[in-house]
This record gives sequence, C-alpha cells and structure tokens, in this order.
Amino acid sequence: MYKLSIFVFLALFSSSCTTLVVDVDPLVDYGDQPAYVPEGEPEMEFGYYLEQLYLPLRDGDGCPIIFGFQGGTWTMPAVRIQGIASLAELDCSLITAAGEILGDVVSEERFYLAPDGWVEIQAHPVPAAHPPPRESDPVDDLYGMDATLRCRATDSEARTVELAVACVLEEG
Repeated sequence: MYKLSIFVFLALFSSSCTTLVVDVDPLVDYGDQPAYVPEGEPEMEFGYYLEQLYLPLRDGDGCPIIFGFQGGTWTMPAVRIQGIASLAELDCSLITAAGEILGDVVSEERFYLAPDGWVEIQAHPVPAAHPPPRESDPVDDLYGMDATLRCRATDSEARTVELAVACVLEEG
C-alpha cells in the first residue's frame, strides 16, 4: 500500500510538472461599428470633464490652469466637433484680454465618438504660461484674469470650424 501511494503521488506530481498553462484573452466581437460620417454644418464646443461629467464652457466661465505631471502649466479643455472628419488639424490658443499669448499649439488629432453624437478629445493640452522672457515666472498672477480660448479644426477636405470663448483663468 505504501509503495502504491508513493507511485500515485509521483505519477500525479510528474504529470502536473509537465503541464503547460496558457492564458488566452477571449476574442471580443464588437460587431459592425459604423464609421463616423460628418454630417451637417461644422460645429465646435469646449468644456471640461469633472470625473465623468461633461460640463460645457460658456462665456464668462472659469478656465482652470493645472500643473502638468511632466512639467508646465496647462488648461485642458474637452474639444468637441460635429460636421467635419474625426481626424483633423487642431490649432488652439489661450490669450489674455491684455493680448498676452499664454499658449498656442497646432497638432493633428483624432477625435473619438461620444455617446451624444459629437466627436471629442476629452482633455486637449493648451499651454498656459507667460511668453518669453517671462516663461519661468509663476502663473498665479494670471488667476482671475479674463482670457480667450480659441480653437480651429480643419479636416483633409478643408471643412473648418472655429470657436472662441471668453473665460476667466483660475487655479485648477
């Protein structure tokens, strides 16, 4: 009996040592996802996300300035468009009422479909810093100042939309 128990144990042990375990992610079928087709007149809207809640930015609202993880100071609005392709050149700037250009950025961006039919970038980084020679100065003197956030999006078929919103710079 003792020899049989050892034999069964060794047989089970040796068979378990040669077993190869492979994790396989299951296939996910998203079905036929319709491609975004721009329809209607081009429109643009800015906003900010608070957790998962989108809040549109209206004239006179606060425009938060945050410190970036990798440096710099930024405002990061959600940019939403309709009526132009989801791949577009996006040109955004932040300018104080006194004319100081705090940030200007041009990039090619892919906008993603939101549940309400807009295509959007949930947080587009626009620099918010004093221009040279004051680029290393703190930005806390900007809090409470009036500014304009302006963006223009243009797709490969030259459809263009532009928006400017007057906002008040605030600590984010």
